[in-house]
Order: sequence, then C-alpha cells, then structure tokens
Amino acid sequence: MLLAALAPLFTNMANASEVLPSAEKQQVAQVLEEDAQLLSNTQLETLLKDQPEAIQDEVVRINTEARPIALQIALIAPILAALLGFILAFRMVRLPDLERDEAEAPPGGIL
Repeated sequence: MLLAALAPLFTNMANASEVLPSAEKQQVAQVLEEDAQLLSNTQLETLLKDQPEAIQDEVVRINTEARPIALQIALIAPILAALLGFILAFRMVRLPDLERDEAEAPPGGIL
C-alpha cells in the first residue's frame, strides 16, 4: 500500500521538477515502475553518488516530501477498515437472540 502511494507521488513530483532534466524524469519513472522501494535519504544519496549535485539534492528533496504523504495515504486503509468494523459491530447488537429448539436439547436438559 505504501509503495503504491509512493511511486505515483514521486513520479508526479519528479515530473513537476524544474531542476531534473527530462532524461532524469524518464529514468525516475522507469526505476519506480520496475523496482519501487522505500529508501532513506542516506540510501538514496548512495545510489545517486554518480549524479550531479543539483540532481542529487532535488531527488532527495522529492523523497523527503513524498515519503510522509505516502505514509499518510497508506495509514488511511487500516483506519477505514477499523471504522467499518466498528460500524458493523453496532449492527450486530441489533440482531435478535436465537430461540433454542427444545427438540435439540440434550437429555436431562444440561448443556
């Protein structure tokens, strides 16, 4: 869920960047399509060590901005699932109690 949110966010932010050349934008989109990962800035800087300083700084900036947004999006799913479960739990309270069939009771009336 997190990576599904991170990939399009990162791609959109990279495409909107005025610092990254179009070749770099294409490379970012291709890498995210093939192998999206949640990377720390340190890991990202290691991967980008061969790139010019301006490109490194821009990609790290995009990563720093996109990661918290992706985390928030990823947290929405469990919150919605919990809310749905909570609402459905109130519906269960309204169900009538089941009537016991005397014909199915064990001999002696002991359960």
